[in-house]
Amino acid sequence: MANPKVQQKYQSIVDELNPNFSHIEQIKKFKLLVNEWTTDSTELTPTMKLKRKVINEKYNKEIEAIYND
Repeated sequence: MANPKVQQKYQSIVDELNPNFSHIEQIKKFKLLVNEWTTDSTELTPTMKLKRKVINEKYNKEIEAIYND
């Protein structure tokens, strides 16, 4: 569980920047994760690209919670 103050800080940044984007591009929901994504934790390739399959498998519960709330 993210610290509420940290969550509020990121929400205020999103709220400040969202008007610069069209409605379809705006961030509506987000989830802060505890661990940083690194090549050692397998979410990133050595060239720092996302490993989407690994991320989908590892964080499926969090992703589903965003879309099903």
